[in-house]
Amino acid sequence: MAAPVVSGIVNGAPTPSRKLNVVCAGGHPDDPESGCGGTLARYSGRGHNVTIIYLTRGEAGIPGKTHDEAAAIRTDEALKASRVLGATPVFAGQIDGSSEITNARYAAIEKLLNEQQPDVVFTHWPVDTHRDHCAASLLTFQAWYRNGKRYPLVYFEVMSGEQTQQFAPNFYVDVTETWEKKK
Repeated sequence: MAAPVVSGIVNGAPTPSRKLNVVCAGGHPDDPESGCGGTLARYSGRGHNVTIIYLTRGEAGIPGKTHDEAAAIRTDEALKASRVLGATPVFAGQIDGSSEITNARYAAIEKLLNEQQPDVVFTHWPVDTHRDHCAASLLTFQAWYRNGKRYPLVYFEVMSGEQTQQFAPNFYVDVTETWEKKK
């Protein structure tokens, strides 16, 4: 179901009669951008609403910085990247390196996704060496499932072979036109 809906829209099919709500859920600032930033830019470039949900603010992402210092830097980077991609950033409040998969966290992601009324959702492939990536994927999957699979759920990869493991994509999006924005 996901491949025709997603690739048709971003690969040149006529624009739907209404704006789509496109959501990407990633573990940290830089994951949605590196995993599917070109695709998100294509959606926003066609006038669709794009939201990026960051599970964390990247608190543990800069060696030598405190969690607060790294979070401030990485949050600023996420805000700037979201502007470039034409997306609205949302932060889910988890802590980099300490993401939780609990009933409360399931409910929180489900609430965030429901608020966006998504037509399509992108998230990490769940088999990954980084626990935060796995958490983002599993929380998003459960929200999708609990919501009756009403929209396509599409997986992306980051650092294939290093972080993302055993990923075999079944379609690709040509991001030539948005490559500079993705970078």
